[in-house]
Amino acid sequence: MATFDPFPEGTPAAEILKEILGHGQPSLGPAVSRPGGWRSRIDGLTDAELLGAGAVSDARAAAAVRAGLLLVGDDFEASHSLSQSIETPEGSYWHGILHRREPDYGNAKYWFRRVGDHPVFRDLEREAVLRGGAALDLLSGRRWDPFRVVDLIERCETGGPGPAAPELRHALLDFQELEMLLLLAQGYRQSAAR
Repeated sequence: MATFDPFPEGTPAAEILKEILGHGQPSLGPAVSRPGGWRSRIDGLTDAELLGAGAVSDARAAAAVRAGLLLVGDDFEASHSLSQSIETPEGSYWHGILHRREPDYGNAKYWFRRVGDHPVFRDLEREAVLRGGAALDLLSGRRWDPFRVVDLIERCETGGPGPAAPELRHALLDFQELEMLLLLAQGYRQSAAR
C-alpha cells in the first residue's frame, strides 16, 4: 500500500525502509525478522546519519524512528527494548503496535491508552473516509479508534466472534502500514534539525 515515503529520498532511513518493505507489508501478527543487511545498517549509524540530518533536535523522536524501523522489519525484540524506554506518545504508540502484533491485545490497549489522542489519528480517519468500504469499519463513527483496531485484528487473527471478511483483513493490513509510515514521518519531522 505504501502511499508515501516518510523520509527524504536518498537518506539511509529511506533506503532501509525501502529494503524492508521490499519483502511485503508487515503482518498483523507475529513474524520472523525480515532478511537483508538493514538491521546492521540501523545499528551502525548515528541518529543524524540514519536520518540524513546535520544534527538531531530530539533524541527521543529519533529513537522512535529506530524503534519503528525495527518493528516494520519485524525485529520485535530490538523494537520492544527501544520503544519501552521512550516516554513519549510516539514511543507508546510503537509499543502499542508491537504488542498488538505480538499478540498481547490487552497490553496493546494499555499502551494505546498512554498514547492519548494522537495527531496521526486524524490522517488515518481522513484516509478511511476517502477509501470507504471496509476501511470505514476501522472507525468508531468517523473517529480513529485504536482499541477498535486491536479488537478487529484479534478477531481476524484468532477467528473470534463476528465476521472477519477478506476485505476487512486487507483494510487492516493497509492501514497498519499507513499508520507505521505516518508515525515514521512524524518522528522524522520531530527529530531532524533544520
